[in-house]
Amino acid sequence: MSFKLFPKELLTFGTFIPILLWTFLPTMGFSQEMGDLPDQVTENAAVESTERWEEYEENEAFSGKLADLRLHPVRINQADKEELERLFMLNEFQILAILDYRKTYGSFTSPYELANIPGFSTDLARQVSAFVIIEPDKWDVPSLKESFRQGKHTLILRWQEPMQKQDGYRDGFYQGSPLKFYLRYAYRYNTSFSAGYTMEKDPGEPFPYYPGRSLADFTSAYIRTDQNGVLRRFVAGDYQLAFGQGLVMWNSYAPGKGTGLIDFRRRAEGICRFSSSEENRFFRGAAGTLGFGTTQFTFFFSGKPVDANVTRYDSHSNQVLEFSSLLTTGYHAAPDEIRDRKSVHQTVMGMNATTSFSDIHIGTTWVRYRFDGFWNPYPEPYRLYAFRGRENTVGGMDWQYQHGDFLLFGEWAMTSSKAAAWNAGFLLKPDPAVLASAGIRKYASAFNNLFAKPFGETYNGTNEQGIYCGLDLQLPGHFSMKGYIDVFAFPWLKYDVDAPSEGSEKMLQVSWNPEKILSMYLRFTSEMKEKNGACDNYGGKSLNRRNSRNIRYYAEINPSEGWSFRTRIHAGMFANGNGNTGISTMLAEDVLWNLPGRKVRITMRYALFDIPDYESRLYTYENDVPMVYSVPSFYGKGTRVYLIGLFRPVRWLEAGIKVATTSYSNRYEMGSGENRIAGNRKTDVGFQLRLSF
Repeated sequence: MSFKLFPKELLTFGTFIPILLWTFLPTMGFSQEMGDLPDQVTENAAVESTERWEEYEENEAFSGKLADLRLHPVRINQADKEELERLFMLNEFQILAILDYRKTYGSFTSPYELANIPGFSTDLARQVSAFVIIEPDKWDVPSLKESFRQGKHTLILRWQEPMQKQDGYRDGFYQGSPLKFYLRYAYRYNTSFSAGYTMEKDPGEPFPYYPGRSLADFTSAYIRTDQNGVLRRFVAGDYQLAFGQGLVMWNSYAPGKGTGLIDFRRRAEGICRFSSSEENRFFRGAAGTLGFGTTQFTFFFSGKPVDANVTRYDSHSNQVLEFSSLLTTGYHAAPDEIRDRKSVHQTVMGMNATTSFSDIHIGTTWVRYRFDGFWNPYPEPYRLYAFRGRENTVGGMDWQYQHGDFLLFGEWAMTSSKAAAWNAGFLLKPDPAVLASAGIRKYASAFNNLFAKPFGETYNGTNEQGIYCGLDLQLPGHFSMKGYIDVFAFPWLKYDVDAPSEGSEKMLQVSWNPEKILSMYLRFTSEMKEKNGACDNYGGKSLNRRNSRNIRYYAEINPSEGWSFRTRIHAGMFANGNGNTGISTMLAEDVLWNLPGRKVRITMRYALFDIPDYESRLYTYENDVPMVYSVPSFYGKGTRVYLIGLFRPVRWLEAGIKVATTSYSNRYEMGSGENRIAGNRKTDVGFQLRLSF
């Protein structure tokens, strides 16, 4: 495999300059404080997950998860196991190690102590330290005056606008301006009380949003209290839920397959704050958890309108009679998007009960959701088992057994149509340097649950069965190795797959972290899936195997307190089964400069890419203003350049700006239809202001 686009000298520089810097600058110190670069540790926690993001909703959910941890960090000295599981970058045994360390040595006096815990590397301790705080244990409900004075308030204002306008703005097709605007207010008093408000205007939406008679198209708010009494947790407003292994109820963020996911078990938070700007995956109503010793009961109710593709309605009452699908983009700028906005009302209610005794944990979840219209998908063959009707009920049971360094877990669920789904797996840590995992799953083709999000290849746990095995090894010489194999099959048809199909995915990553100033890894991934091929003489379609192979190299060098250099090289090969093969290449060089004391940080990137078509597109992580995490896709031939400035003149004020430009050398326009942009260049400018007091 050759790099068609990159000059030989540039490729050599990107590969070997980190090693040369480490070799010739061994005496340079690195004593950077955790809070000096608020995004750096966040990137370390997120970079391993970027390859799997292909859905806008999932990207927004992950950004919301990280923002929630930033604004509502874990109190490391008071957190129980459930609270520590919010730190999704940790595996099960690392969470238990924190509890054991605290029990043996007492409370943490500094986040740096995390590096002393068995199973924690220095890099992992830095990542976790960004999301934890050390505070006194206060569970009292404050007075209004005390809470306002002693609580922490954060206000975030963010806006972004492209310099080149799409055709839809020139001809008036889109109802508003291309400006993207975001406002968020968050408040917390220790962990006993929190509240938040979010408002967002997407590009093309009018502001104020007259079609909805509101200031902005999307607004969200919540209040939440956590106590030690019978009422453990209560949320009013917008919230999310996460129970079991994701088969019955999970509309919060859930990690997919990735390099850090050897521990693939879902860690259920129960009731979660809704911290994302994603406009569909949340509930609006109330939820509460009652606790009696080791037994907990959670009840929840939600009622809100949702976007839907309406196919039939009563012309007299204007009531929706049928709809074909739910819409999840959250955009309401074009006339048809405005017409379908909040067109169907959705009601959700349910409960969860959990109990623990000795080494066993058992839970049960029940949910029922209903629409005021009839869900009737278009009659296509692959939708034979799709849900049809006004309401659906799903119930299930989850379990977990842990003894020493062995953990067994799973969940079983069934819908009101008698379709079942189940998964099970185990984690094993036979040695401090070894973590092994394996799991099996079987989700029926007729298992339809709008709020399912279990581990697997499909998005909502339907029409799938598979076996997964993973291994994580800590090797001598500061080396580590991670890998997994996942083999799966789809018993029924899928979109663009007109027959039962199968596939597999393999990953191997080798990392080297010899010093605090240097880290690097090399990752290989291989995936095979079956897709429709050419038609035969009788009009039928055969399945072709489509193979993709990717190599990713990442290196980071921190020669001094103020400088950081990062290199990413990504190469991919895509074969569609018809003899056509595409090779994609991308190289990105990042330079970060931090000026201690003056609270100034500058981040720059220069990237080259050569990607033949959309099928071969590559995803890459990008830095952004704090609490924004970009994972754009690229195809075509060109360059990507951005500059980010972060300024903190005083402790309570932070301002960030990002200017990014993508230029193509093989095209003279971008997009099509109303989204067309004349020319080969697209520039975006974004600005964020954050006040904390």
